[in-house]
Amino acid sequence: MTTIHPWRRPFEISNEELKILNHEMCYRLVLSDGRKANIYTEIVPSNIAGKSVAEFHISEVLKK
Repeated sequence: MTTIHPWRRPFEISNEELKILNHEMCYRLVLSDGRKANIYTEIVPSNIAGKSVAEFHISEVLKK
């Protein structure tokens, strides 16, 4: 049995840039070594005015 450990990476993004992310769909992550996985985003408020924190989540095994 494979244990899946969620992978999360936050980054700060301006509210203007945030408009390009569709929070209702998965995105496809493709790494340079050929591994792939579906990712989704979660947006949380930032402590800095006019910014939010976007987190990308991977909750599956990266596959070649």
